[in-house]
Amino acid sequence: MERVVRITDRKGDDGSRAYWSERTPQERLEALEMLRAWYLKEDHVQQRLQRVCRIAQRARR
Repeated sequence: MERVVRITDRKGDDGSRAYWSERTPQERLEALEMLRAWYLKEDHVQQRLQRVCRIAQRARR
């Protein structure tokens, strides 16, 4: 998947800003969750964080 960055000004808005500003916070979160689930379903992300546990000894004073 190619990563693309587009820098635009607000004048070039295609109406999506107005659309999302009219949605409730719950609707925005549901849309975000749908996109996240789609992204994870497509096996884009396989790498996970490793668990690390260290026991440190304090120096005596």
